[in-house]
Amino acid sequence: MRSRPIALLPGLVILAIICARTTHASPELKGWLGSAYTLPGEETELWLTVTSDTRPDALPEPPASELITFKFLGDPIFPGTTQERTYVYRYGVVSYQEGNHPIPSFEIKIKGASLKSQPLKLHVAKLPEDAWFEHVIGGEKVQVASRVCLPGRTPFEGEATPAEVKIYLPVRFKVEKGSIAELAHDGVAAERFNISSLILPNNILVTTARLRQQNYTGITYRSTITPLHDGQVSIGPGQARLTVQTRGSSRGLTKPVLEPLEIPVEKRSFAARPLPQPAPEGFRNAVGRFTISSHAETNGLREEDPISLRLTVTGTGNLDTLAAPELTASPAEWKSYPAYRLPRNGARSDATGMATFSQVIRPNGLRDVVPPYRLVTFDPEGERYVTLTTPPIPIDLAPANAIVSPSATALPDLSTPVVEMEGILGLVDPLRNEASGRALLSQAWHILPALLASVLLFKLARRRFRSRLARPAREGELVKALAHLEGSGQDARQFLRASGSFVEEWIPMAARDEETNAVLKLRDENCYRQRDLDTRISREERSRILAHLRRRALDALGLVLLMAFIAPCTARAAEEPVSAQHQYVQAFEAWNTGDFLGAIDRYFDAHKDESLPADVLYNIGNCYFHLGERGLAMLYYRRALQRDTRHAEASQNMGFLERKTGAITIVRPEYQERLSSLPRLLYLNLTFAGGWIILISILAILLAKVRKRLSWTGLYAGLLCAFAGGMGLFLYPSDLEFAPVEQQATMINSSPIIAGTEAATITEQGGSAQESRQVIEVPPGSLCRPLATRGPWTYVEFANDIRAWVPSKYVRLILPCRDERPPNPTAPA
Repeated sequence: MRSRPIALLPGLVILAIICARTTHASPELKGWLGSAYTLPGEETELWLTVTSDTRPDALPEPPASELITFKFLGDPIFPGTTQERTYVYRYGVVSYQEGNHPIPSFEIKIKGASLKSQPLKLHVAKLPEDAWFEHVIGGEKVQVASRVCLPGRTPFEGEATPAEVKIYLPVRFKVEKGSIAELAHDGVAAERFNISSLILPNNILVTTARLRQQNYTGITYRSTITPLHDGQVSIGPGQARLTVQTRGSSRGLTKPVLEPLEIPVEKRSFAARPLPQPAPEGFRNAVGRFTISSHAETNGLREEDPISLRLTVTGTGNLDTLAAPELTASPAEWKSYPAYRLPRNGARSDATGMATFSQVIRPNGLRDVVPPYRLVTFDPEGERYVTLTTPPIPIDLAPANAIVSPSATALPDLSTPVVEMEGILGLVDPLRNEASGRALLSQAWHILPALLASVLLFKLARRRFRSRLARPAREGELVKALAHLEGSGQDARQFLRASGSFVEEWIPMAARDEETNAVLKLRDENCYRQRDLDTRISREERSRILAHLRRRALDALGLVLLMAFIAPCTARAAEEPVSAQHQYVQAFEAWNTGDFLGAIDRYFDAHKDESLPADVLYNIGNCYFHLGERGLAMLYYRRALQRDTRHAEASQNMGFLERKTGAITIVRPEYQERLSSLPRLLYLNLTFAGGWIILISILAILLAKVRKRLSWTGLYAGLLCAFAGGMGLFLYPSDLEFAPVEQQATMINSSPIIAGTEAATITEQGGSAQESRQVIEVPPGSLCRPLATRGPWTYVEFANDIRAWVPSKYVRLILPCRDERPPNPTAPA
């Protein structure tokens, strides 16, 4: 059984790869209630989670509460990655007093910092009589209860409130599976009611309660509902789906049977209150208790540069529908573009969490601060309007005509995470040998398995095909010629003639040395005269000549085969282009003086055709970035990655620009983001390693007289390695998921533009997209695919599946890599 750990090793490797992460968010203590609506004496569960690379200092202490009892149930840990772990703290929560009981915040210390969970509420009420009805389960009529649970107070219009469907079954029916509760709704917006389950393990959360003198099991379906208008609204009727275990009989034997159930749920009507009027200026639809914050990218900005902001709203309320905070500055001072809502983390059925918006603004002139943002909310508990503002963010803008030398600024390096970058990486030397050295080093490991496989293959071929192997025809002819030369007789004239003929046939001019030429000269002087040869050739001299000619003939035969391989390489070497080092030096000098257009000219002068190396394309992208052309910079970073998919600098700069501009790119699932945290080469090498292990193991099995366990274990391990690496390559994120590379294009606008989502929104007669019914914001560098062209407009499909009409001058195909500079790259869009 020693082979089992070896076979499991590749599986552990790929598991670590998939779970790996490269960036870490700030630790947050998050709290959930398995059920926020319970009966008196019914115990539910409270879960606290925090994800960190450091274990918290101690267990969180339950807060003091007179009406709620907390019971610690355990603290499981599950490894989200090899660097971070999610620490879970489970508590049983029970109350015997009816009413709405607040659960104060839990507090925990980690890395010396104190974290607090959000406050929660536990609603405790008795089950009304109209919730009971009779239902058939396993051929037996039993009393069950179902109820739509809502907060005790009357909600306001637009207020997102937690809602639950509670089902109570006799405890003898074990709940095996559960899915959703489907309910009709009138006048409310409701997310899907999903069954409540534990975080770890992922089992259905069940509670127990004593009802009607017997024990009952409680099942919870959780969601959030929002009244769309004031007045009477309702949720339900519908049914809750689950599967229970009953007892069935077959041939006189009783055995467990799974029975699917659809438990009916009655309609629940309630009244929604209108919001107090008049509403203050700036109020749109934010109903709840929130806090807001803002963050801006302010490094290396000039007067006309756009500024990318991240606006975060945290709290409890209608997070999925609330509008973004508004800029407080006047349009004359700041130009603001429509905000873009980022995908929300966590379940949408949770009214507590965080909503994040990305927005781009542009200063009109020199400014020293980013103005505050404002969010006017209505607090449903305090029944009052609240105005929230962010503090101003200081900025230092350089004049538009100022020349900033990149060499005078502190640039990040490859070890800087993208989320921490405040500028792009600098130029690279296109003549550097590090890339080729790394490529050779990454492939050098193949030598060892190749040698081992060659040895095993040679032994196998020698054993199996020894009798079938014949000498090559040319080598056989050489052996016959040598044998004929040796049997040429003792006559000196006859021997010299045979030796000369052998040299002329088997030793080319380039392979003849002085001794070989001396043999030919001796033949010519003594074999073509009328008189006989006076001297005889001794046995020793004859043997020396034969040995020398045999050696020279064999060397010449090997040289011919070697030249067959050398000749193509020599031809390719002769075709190498002339070095462009002089142009690179001039481009670097122009870069240091701030002449970015001159640097671009030098790079294109160094390569007259379209075969620009990846490093040159990357450097051109850097020049466009400092010219304020974010879209062209993204275009050339993508072109560099098409030339070399492992170009680390281009990949990191592109990730920084995507975050800075909010460019529309492919939204990938989390598992692909984890896969991409490690280089694609790792999965490729893992696949090759599996292939080598499979080949060597098969050869070892064929060679071994006794089937050794180690060889079979190696075969299984190789199959697992190849499968794991192949799956990593198959699932690895690539822009080819969106479109073939020949159809991919990049928006080269230097600042966000407005595009119409219908053909009628932008016309050749100059109709404005601003006046259309549907418009979207297109940040620079967005990935797209051209579909059609009409006059000066192009119909494109973006990576988020939205189609729109955009000006054709802003669309550039990624391939081919041509010089497509606009007449004046520094002109504002």
